[in-house]
Amino acid sequence: MECAGDDWWLPGKVKKQIDFMEANPDVGMCYGKAQIYKNGKKTSGSFGEKRESFKELLYKGNVIPAVTVCFRREIYEHYANEIEPEKQNWLMEDYPMWLYFAHESKVKFLNTVSAAYRVLENSASHSTDIQKKLSFAKSSYELRLFFAGRYKESLPVWDEEKELFNIYYYQLLDSYTHKKAAFFYDSYLNLHKKSMRERIIIFVSRNFVLFKVFYFFAWMKNIF
Repeated sequence: MECAGDDWWLPGKVKKQIDFMEANPDVGMCYGKAQIYKNGKKTSGSFGEKRESFKELLYKGNVIPAVTVCFRREIYEHYANEIEPEKQNWLMEDYPMWLYFAHESKVKFLNTVSAAYRVLENSASHSTDIQKKLSFAKSSYELRLFFAGRYKESLPVWDEEKELFNIYYYQLLDSYTHKKAAFFYDSYLNLHKKSMRERIIIFVSRNFVLFKVFYFFAWMKNIF
């Protein structure tokens, strides 16, 4: 189990997961949702969704809150011996473990909020520094490439322009301001390879209400 110093488990979390693991010996790891806190205050949002297979985690990315995870010691020992993560130059510790666990055993999502997760602006994954975010995204790609090669899968070539687009897009989702939207619009109006998705996002980002309506619709319909 993992629990960073700024996060915490909710009552019953440990017992429920251990009971589940004991009842399902073929499961190497289980996890749930985490309640999000910002600036010390509880938000209406939670982090974590169902993504149980290796291919889902490889191609769609990491949505597993580390604070909610419970895994077997023996599978971690296999991971440490086979992958030797300390010799890699990855900027994250948890994502490569999830990929390994999902390939070598079963991973199960328990659809309950089991922990609290504090968003810290200066952390590697939530930095407001664009270059830090880009470095984090590139490191994530590199570790995905490592596991894709190990397990005979393929990934598209790294596209820095697309990654920057996504970074600004998610910054707008996190905290929309007209200044951010204007910068986003001016910087990406001339994207070399604009997909229909990117054209729509660029257009709606100019208006706060339209952007939020678009985001809500896209989220409800599970698109984009």
